[in-house]
Amino acid sequence: MASFNQTTAVALQRRLYPDGLNVRLFKNNPAFAMAKKWTGFNAEGKFQVINHAPGGGASATFASAQTNASAGKYIKPFITHAFEYATAEIDGITLQITKDPANIGNAFKVAMDHALNNLRRSVGLAMYGTGRGDRGVVGSVAGNVITLKNKNEARNFSIDMVLQVMNDATSALRSGTMKVTVVDFDNNKITVDTIVAGTDADDVLVRDGDFNNLIKGPLGGWVPIVAPVASESFFTIDRSVHPTMLAGQRYAPSAGEIREILIDGAARVEDLGVGTPDVGYLNPLDFATLAKEAESTRFVDVKTTSAKVSFKGISLLTGSGEVELVADPNCPRKQAWIGERGTLEIWSAGEFPRVLDFDGLRMSRKASSDSYETRLGGYLQGVNTNPAAWVAVTLP
Repeated sequence: MASFNQTTAVALQRRLYPDGLNVRLFKNNPAFAMAKKWTGFNAEGKFQVINHAPGGGASATFASAQTNASAGKYIKPFITHAFEYATAEIDGITLQITKDPANIGNAFKVAMDHALNNLRRSVGLAMYGTGRGDRGVVGSVAGNVITLKNKNEARNFSIDMVLQVMNDATSALRSGTMKVTVVDFDNNKITVDTIVAGTDADDVLVRDGDFNNLIKGPLGGWVPIVAPVASESFFTIDRSVHPTMLAGQRYAPSAGEIREILIDGAARVEDLGVGTPDVGYLNPLDFATLAKEAESTRFVDVKTTSAKVSFKGISLLTGSGEVELVADPNCPRKQAWIGERGTLEIWSAGEFPRVLDFDGLRMSRKASSDSYETRLGGYLQGVNTNPAAWVAVTLP
């Protein structure tokens, strides 16, 4: 048989992914691709200092300024790591019958691409999530078929995905798991092998192992569509003490064209005086509506952290200048975020993703099957260094 070992795996990875594994996560993933990447997050955690009020000590009268002086208000969320994993697997018979090194490379690339696509979709959705792991909300259950409550949520599932169910009433997981067997995108439904007992309307579906374990999305986590409630613990802090400065703004008009609504949303950031909106993300279907609404649409190339990857966007003229609006398939339907792109960051301990080969083995033999796997993943967190510079917009 052809020789396939650790050296071969390293050489193939370098040949097949010369720009690194992380660039593979950028495709159809603009919010993640455009976020700043910091790979030095190697401590147990890190404080992110946010100044949410300037304090006293200012007046047209010197005595008043001096008398009323007080320190600014600072809050320090303690940022910790979340985890993301995927495996690339090749079975023994494939290695045995594959004599041509080029064919080995093809098999290796197929396995790696599947793993990288899983990571891409997971972190892409997580950019807009709270960290809880929501994939969809149950609308109704008929036998083994679940109709999803919200528009376009079937796209968040795939065949063979294993799910857990969060009880809407208690916010706790119901007992058991179920596997997706059919995804009906047209009718926003999924079919599972067996329904988890008690699954009911408004329950939340999450991928097995994701519940409360994903990154806090720099968009949906740090600037949630529902304002923080009293006594919440977001990286140990309670953002309800000053929700606009610590968790951004929310804007949900009852009517209007998307273009007008987004301009109004950007104006709310400008009005606060703490940021200059220059980018916005929305679902491709909402983006299409926006493109048809605009009388004279100017498309622009929107740059990312990789010189080789960019996205087409629509330039929206606002009071603070141009805002580049980008279609992101991970963005929930009828939701949009507008703000200052330089505040969105992904912190990781080393590169993400990377081959998890701390033992020096890029491929490991599986104990329970005739196959070999490469483990991909990493240790990361989503951060927004100035959530006040963003607004979460709910479209009518």
